[in-house]
Amino acid sequence: MVVVCAALVALTSVVLNEALADRTLALATECIAVLLAAVSLLLPWERLPPPALLLYPVLVVGPLAVAEQGSAAYNGLFTIAATYTGVTQRRSIALAGVPALVPFAVLANDGVTRELLARLPVSLAV
Repeated sequence: MVVVCAALVALTSVVLNEALADRTLALATECIAVLLAAVSLLLPWERLPPPALLLYPVLVVGPLAVAEQGSAAYNGLFTIAATYTGVTQRRSIALAGVPALVPFAVLANDGVTRELLARLPVSLAV
């Protein structure tokens, strides 16, 4: 999930970011996310509690927030992260974890916009 989402952002950031610094930051944050996901494969997942899997949605949406990729083009990734959280976690953890995606979405969309207010409830509901 992290590798595919990072690759999508890395490949399309050239189209969405005119400034070289913005493209470089987007590419760097996505590369770090992929590296962290690769390293996480070495973790003893069978001994870790299921909430440890929340690392992956954070690695999907975190770079978008860090690089402030203010584009509606990536809002689908928040839906993917929310869905992954709902599928891999107990209901109580998912209900707490999914709303935690909201700050990432606000940062990635350069603040609260009408479009974000329309899209975010759909992402969280899914």
